[in-house]
Amino acid sequence: VAAAQRALDSLEARGAQIVPIAIPHLRELSVSHSMKILSEFALFWEARFYNSSVVMEPNTRITVMLGKSLSAIEVVAGERLRSWGKAKLRDIFREHRLDAIASPSMGVRVPQIPVGATDTGESNNMLTFRVMMF
Repeated sequence: VAAAQRALDSLEARGAQIVPIAIPHLRELSVSHSMKILSEFALFWEARFYNSSVVMEPNTRITVMLGKSLSAIEVVAGERLRSWGKAKLRDIFREHRLDAIASPSMGVRVPQIPVGATDTGESNNMLTFRVMMF
């Protein structure tokens, strides 16, 4: 976060105007985006998921199963929320006359790779959500 603030200070020193904004329902939008990613991931990997000759990392199998567990209603509701979020973001850009949104790129510091993860992979979806929260 400190590096992001230094970058903003540098832009401001060069004449940029910094305008604080709030994006409503960001947590819900994040969840709907994650649902979209999971469902697309499951669709992409589905044929290989059932092919016993394909070796799949355990994390990949878990992610495919999570995506396959979503119902059509959940996926469509997530799509509708994402569409609403895109429209709201366009409104924010227009209302505040923005050229860009600056934010820290990661929600947490780079995590340590757990022992054994290099052999079998790691499934830590909560960490993934935290890393991608911005």
